[in-house]
Amino acid sequence: MASPVSAAFQRHAAVATLRAASAARDLSKGMALHARLILSTPFNIVLHNHLIAFYAKCGRLGLARKVFDAMPFRNSVSGNFLMSGYISSGHHRDALGLLRVIDFGMNEYVLSVAVSATAHIRSYDMGKQCHGYAIKAGLAEQPYVTNAMLHMYCQCTHMEDAMKIFENVSGFNAFAFNSMINGFLDRGKLDGSVMIVRSMAREVEQWDHVSYVTVLGHCASMKDLVLGVQVHAQALKRRLELKVYVGSALVDMYGKCDCAHDAHCVFEVLREKNVVSWTAIMNAYSQKELFEDALQLFLDMEMSGVRPNEITYAVALNNCAGLAALRTGSALSVSALKTGYWRYLPVSNALINMYSKSGSIKDAWKVFTSMPYRDVVSWNLIITGYAHHGLAREAMEAFHYMLSVAEVPSYVTFVGVLSACAQLGLVDEGFYYLNTMMKEVGVIPGKEHYTCMVYRNYGLGHRVAEQILQLKPNDVGTYVLLSNMYAKANRWDGVVKVRKLMRNMGVRKEPGVSWIQVGSEVHVFRAEDKEDWRNFEGLPFTNSSASATSTTDLSHLSLHGQPWTEDITKSVRLTHTGQISVKKRRRTTKMPCCRSIVGASIDVIKKITEKPEINEAYKDATLLIVYDSDEVKARLKAEKGRDLRRLLGRSMLPKAGKGPKLGGGGGSDSCCHRFVVVASI
Repeated sequence: MASPVSAAFQRHAAVATLRAASAARDLSKGMALHARLILSTPFNIVLHNHLIAFYAKCGRLGLARKVFDAMPFRNSVSGNFLMSGYISSGHHRDALGLLRVIDFGMNEYVLSVAVSATAHIRSYDMGKQCHGYAIKAGLAEQPYVTNAMLHMYCQCTHMEDAMKIFENVSGFNAFAFNSMINGFLDRGKLDGSVMIVRSMAREVEQWDHVSYVTVLGHCASMKDLVLGVQVHAQALKRRLELKVYVGSALVDMYGKCDCAHDAHCVFEVLREKNVVSWTAIMNAYSQKELFEDALQLFLDMEMSGVRPNEITYAVALNNCAGLAALRTGSALSVSALKTGYWRYLPVSNALINMYSKSGSIKDAWKVFTSMPYRDVVSWNLIITGYAHHGLAREAMEAFHYMLSVAEVPSYVTFVGVLSACAQLGLVDEGFYYLNTMMKEVGVIPGKEHYTCMVYRNYGLGHRVAEQILQLKPNDVGTYVLLSNMYAKANRWDGVVKVRKLMRNMGVRKEPGVSWIQVGSEVHVFRAEDKEDWRNFEGLPFTNSSASATSTTDLSHLSLHGQPWTEDITKSVRLTHTGQISVKKRRRTTKMPCCRSIVGASIDVIKKITEKPEINEAYKDATLLIVYDSDEVKARLKAEKGRDLRRLLGRSMLPKAGKGPKLGGGGGSDSCCHRFVVVASI
């Protein structure tokens, strides 16, 4: 029989071994020791408590619970170890369920762990019960319990109860200050956050790094650059700006305050960069609409070995939406699908946004219907996406679907709904929803809503434009809107006057561009581009006398000896801005006046036309680019009555006499080309 000294030594050795196995997560070593203890050592509560802690840290909560249930008697340490294991593994309800079976009184540590579990599941009622127990047991004034209660009320968005506890906290408590700031920010109560920050600045001279991160988050939410710079200066004095968490918070603050350059400077000096740092700098670039640079940062992050998280994917996909980069966005969606991040709400919403703004509204709807759960942002994205694509009826159907599942509409929701009503000419319905949003939902209409309600009131538009031009005579957007308004009213004299006024004032609109993407190369051209043919040099065109399309035989058609169809060897994606007026070179025998891309898929990103049926005609179709409409008309006439429109099923050949040429140039060398559908895929 072992002596008491020898038994105590064995217990101490076993405890030390279990601690080492826990630190190393060495499950086999710990289980082997457990087997020896069962055979050779009588029950000891200290050993069994450490066995519970060991199995919990190794993620084997089932074994930890078996040890707990097999104990002839337990203490508060037993419950604390098991509850902590449940919480660290995300099993918060199991941790709270343990309260029903414990046969010992809870101390401040067990109670604080239980309250933390209620905070994670945002169970206000159970948190109140724990608070009542703490008051009865005389534990409410204990620091651990006070902090846990404060955090629980903030997480459950009951800031009034949290404020009562905070006012009774004695001395400086960094955790209490940080919890209150984050609680007010999460509730959107920025005034309360400002009050706590000011109180913290008055009472505390030395902040910890968590306080810096919290206050910088407040500055980012408030876009308070002045306070953010002051906090940065304090962090510099304490040399905390190089810490990864403080540095990441600084990058995020400068980015949200529209200071991408300062964010980049902080990012560059960070000694260690984690996924939060990379995501913050990507988001800072997105704020400045530097989408290409932000996507390059995503590639740099992966090259550095840092794996993206769900927020990183969401930021990257929104950058793709800004560029209308469908191919890159689709690649990111595949990556998110493989990693499982697509199920996270921010990623799913970003996917809807990317597909919608990249011209693939069908894929956006597929993502929407496959989401495990949705929030109001999800509904807003799909409704406004349909409205942006000219699919007003689908937008209204999505809105009614939203109401049927009891989702409360928001400010943005009604922008999409009223836009859809304007497109469909539903005046009465539009006024109904405008009144509903004010009286029943409590949303105050803004200029976006009233803009949807004012339609074709050209007199009002003219008066408003005059007022704006008096305040901002060089605002190019006002001139363009006024010109477009006159064009819609067929008042071409007004259009000419606006253009002359722009020239006299020295106001110049930056021309839009179109581009064709072949592989990884993008070929850009714009209206009246004198180098239009040169921009297409290098595209993989090859002459062919046979048709490349499987649905329509065009091999018998020709124009001045040039075939109507030419093969293209790679997939081509086309983004366009509608009708494009170009300056055409004089034809030579080496440069055909008609070229075509057959078999190319088309993504319509900008829809200049307001006719949804024309927008739909661009989708899922092969393409013919015609450079000279006069030659096309001559070709139609020469075909002896054979109507190309009837032959091809549908087309968008340019028609003569539709308004003046406003782009300049003019003359016999000026022509229009449009994209003509030759066959549906």
